[in-house]
Amino acid sequence: MIGFRLRARLVAAPSAARGFSTGAGPGLLGSRTVEEALRNQQEHGRAYLVASQMAWACQRAVRFEDYICLCTYHDGYKMLPPVMLFDLANDPHEQRDLAAKMPDVANRAMALLEMWYSEMAVTGLHNVDPMMTVLREGGAFHTRGMLPAYLKLLRATGREHHAERLARLHSDEW
Repeated sequence: MIGFRLRARLVAAPSAARGFSTGAGPGLLGSRTVEEALRNQQEHGRAYLVASQMAWACQRAVRFEDYICLCTYHDGYKMLPPVMLFDLANDPHEQRDLAAKMPDVANRAMALLEMWYSEMAVTGLHNVDPMMTVLREGGAFHTRGMLPAYLKLLRATGREHHAERLARLHSDEW
């Protein structure tokens, strides 16, 4: 298989392994059970992986080959670019965004994300994407409703230019 494998060292009794296959199990936005892989001590991998986070920003990440590409839907007031690409083999701490320098790789990541989303729209157990729910509720959980206070803090601490940029970027939130 071309790609990568996410590996984890798990020490678990078979009964604990069964716990990995309940709740947000197979079919829920592409999750897969690890019970069989643990029980048979097999490697379990896929060509790419999509992960979401909606606590401090609303983002989806596509991990493939040596890359991770982050698509930001709501920046949590961090002024993050809409797409960031990192080469984890050469930049494991994600310090150098390569999206502008490697648009072909970033576009490939966005195509993988679109392919995943299209697949989940047809095969997922639920008809609502949790990311869309969070975005409609006002964005990242821990930053929701905090923009006015944050703009005030930025202005009070001599960072007016950041406050003005955030106010423009999020003019519909205050």
